[in-house]
Amino acid sequence: MRKGLKYMASAFSAGGLLLILYAMKGLFPFGEFTVSWCDMNQQVVPLLCEFKDILEGKGSLFLNLQNAGGMNFWGVFLFFLSSPFTFLVAFVEKWQMMRFANLLVLLKVMLCAGCASVFFDRSFPKLRPVFAVMLSVSYGLCGYTMLFYQNMVWLDMMYLFPLFLLTLQRLARIGSIVPYAFCLAAMIVVNFYLGYMLVLFLILAAGTWILFFSPREIRGQRTVQLAAGTLGAALLSAVAWLPSLLQYLNSARGGSLLQSLSGGNFIAPLSTIGMLLLCTAVILPSFLFQALRCARGEMTDPWETYTLLLFVFMLIPVIVEPINKIWHTGSYQAFPGRYGYILVLLGLCLAAWILQRPGRPLCCRSSALWASVLFLLLGAVIFAAFFLWNHYPKTLTAYTRTLWGNDQSLRIFLIFFLLSAGCCGLGLFLYRHRLLSRRLLAVCLCVLTAAESLFYGTCFFVAKSDQNFVNVIRLEDRIDDDSFYRVKNNKKNYDVNLTGAIGYNTLNHYTSLTGEDYMHGVRKLGYSSYWMEVSSVGGTLLSDALLNHKYTIYRQAPLEGNTVYSDGEYSIRQNDFVLGLGVVTGADLAKEEELELTARPYAGEHLLRTLAQSGQSIVREHAPTDLYNLSLTRNGAYYNLSREGGGDSMIEYQIPAADETRTYYFDCFDSLQNNLNEPYYKAFSIYVDGELVCKEYPTQSNNGIFELAVCANQPVRITVTVHKDVSVRSLGVFSVSHESLSQTLASMRSAQLETGRDTVSGTATAQADGEYLFLSLPYDKGYTATVNGQTVPIRRVFDAWMAIPLTEGENAITLRYRPQGFAAGAVMAAAGIVFTLAAGWFLSRKGRRIRPLEKPAHVLLFCLTVGVFTVIYLMPPVVYIVSRLISG
Repeated sequence: MRKGLKYMASAFSAGGLLLILYAMKGLFPFGEFTVSWCDMNQQVVPLLCEFKDILEGKGSLFLNLQNAGGMNFWGVFLFFLSSPFTFLVAFVEKWQMMRFANLLVLLKVMLCAGCASVFFDRSFPKLRPVFAVMLSVSYGLCGYTMLFYQNMVWLDMMYLFPLFLLTLQRLARIGSIVPYAFCLAAMIVVNFYLGYMLVLFLILAAGTWILFFSPREIRGQRTVQLAAGTLGAALLSAVAWLPSLLQYLNSARGGSLLQSLSGGNFIAPLSTIGMLLLCTAVILPSFLFQALRCARGEMTDPWETYTLLLFVFMLIPVIVEPINKIWHTGSYQAFPGRYGYILVLLGLCLAAWILQRPGRPLCCRSSALWASVLFLLLGAVIFAAFFLWNHYPKTLTAYTRTLWGNDQSLRIFLIFFLLSAGCCGLGLFLYRHRLLSRRLLAVCLCVLTAAESLFYGTCFFVAKSDQNFVNVIRLEDRIDDDSFYRVKNNKKNYDVNLTGAIGYNTLNHYTSLTGEDYMHGVRKLGYSSYWMEVSSVGGTLLSDALLNHKYTIYRQAPLEGNTVYSDGEYSIRQNDFVLGLGVVTGADLAKEEELELTARPYAGEHLLRTLAQSGQSIVREHAPTDLYNLSLTRNGAYYNLSREGGGDSMIEYQIPAADETRTYYFDCFDSLQNNLNEPYYKAFSIYVDGELVCKEYPTQSNNGIFELAVCANQPVRITVTVHKDVSVRSLGVFSVSHESLSQTLASMRSAQLETGRDTVSGTATAQADGEYLFLSLPYDKGYTATVNGQTVPIRRVFDAWMAIPLTEGENAITLRYRPQGFAAGAVMAAAGIVFTLAAGWFLSRKGRRIRPLEKPAHVLLFCLTVGVFTVIYLMPPVVYIVSRLISG
């Protein structure tokens, strides 16, 4: 019972401090603000809304049409949502989801502290309860929480890790494998991506212990038990990691490992990653104290030496950037130090070794002089917190605006850290030298923990309004249409995943699992995209019709005849041109695996004319009328613009009136790479009839084909101001004929299809054998197709889409979807349960050993540990240094 109270005290102390922070910043439930920002806005909260739909039977955990045109949601769930707390969304209204995020963070931080308390209680039995609570709260509100709480599922890894260490200790001491296997499997299921880092740590930690610290007579036995438990965990979690890994490998998140390791700086971005240590002041003085003891040979407990060694292992990547990159699978766009919770807990273990009751008695009365100095220093820490926040709030919150600290913020944080670390170091020194009582030390450390938690929390926890989110949520269920359709955005007025969050099928998607082929396909058709984000912004009337964009969301737009909903802030309009989900064509789609990377408006025309088997021209390219201080040349596939003279460089298009309605577009595009920025970004300002319609184009959020105007029987003047020289594949003004498009669409044969849970079914009539059914669903190997009861192959066509062969006459079509690798993973998981329980029972029985396996297992573990250490710690710096020497 007393232990339970200790664990609860840790959890509620951390929760109480966080609630105080919430009250200070006006956060829900004390105000209307939310802690949601960055990835929580862009990914976590919208995906929570979609998961609520799944729980209510409105969607599927496998095939999700509300993302990326239709994608595997299983990997997305395991990447962002795989937490028991996620199921609480069933009791929350969507419009409250951003505020509910405050409570999710609170609950997870409390659980982090509670689980850490269990760990310190079991691992350090001589540690006083007050110190255990203090260290647990420090873990729950450490730098990892401050930097990464917006990726909420990472906090699940954080609260599971202390329990995992306990199971690892239990395996090392008594050979118990079942708790270890199930805990490791749970962490991999919670987040398979961070599970990679956990496995690296496991290999280093387990290998180091068994090879160098465990008693020689049981090394072989423990190696076999470790192997059995790890194999069991791999099998148990296979239903998560196998399909997720396959989906990850097909994503656009790639690049050259050697190029990544060769680039950048040798020293990690300490202004950001360094906060993992700076936010918990007790760690650094504890490390220095323990390192000094180790150097003097004063450490008698091998677990103490072992903990220090593991801390050094995890400290190195925080300092050396090439090693840090390899811990992140070779590269990262932001959030360095995603393994940081491991470092923090190991650092707090070093502090726990110091704070444990030693064999000799400590003083009962403190030195008044030294106690006064200590508490004077503590007062300076508290004063510094108020002073620094009141004088440098913008500098201290740089991370919440850019995802990166800077030199100025680091300098200010170092002032507070040095005061805090000095206070901690002095307190520990006095305590160990019998100059300070345990009670005064406890008071000092508890006050210091509260002060740094609130100070850093003020700097790293945001307070944002959720009003725009609520306005978007109001758009849900505003379209009365039972057919299959997609909804697009005319501009990026909100985070792209929100369109799916309100229940509409869309091309929009932003997670690390966005498919590479899909991203390339939609970019070639003229839609906006960068990094791992794909947006429905852009495109043309042709691509919108092909991809079922029946409705468009506008913001603060005037009412028109095709408006189906408007609330003054957002409106939804029905589009004039749209095709169904499936189109029957006599074209030989076996020859159309990829679209040519050329002027993008022509890509959509080629796709449409191929499917329609029509020679009718729909897209027209308009030549410039005048060039001012500018030269425009064509060199092969590239358009080259070079500014000349001293005045403004401009391109002017004087387009006479057409005898039909045409929509005019401007495009500038070159590379399919998913870079955050391109050299040609912000190269143009665009005017239509003298009115500025786009100040900067293209940009990160608007790099699709830009719609200029819709004109019927009237001339149009388009002026493009050029701000930089560019060399690109697609450039210029194009227009689309409404009449020609309408005629082409009318000539096409649509299939009668409907979507269900993980299925697409219906009928399609072919005029001859060898015709195809084109489906505007992104290609995925998880689909199986049957035509008239016979399984048929599915072709990837036009980069991203699917085609199914038909036979003459009416064809009954069924597509079923299961994530690739899911079935095999489920079988492996079932086998894993049996294997883990059987191996646990057999290997735990006294005297039971598999001696023939012990030596090979020991050799294998040695090779694995040395190999991982070489690849993680030796290879990256060598690659970096050699590349620098070669480049001069």
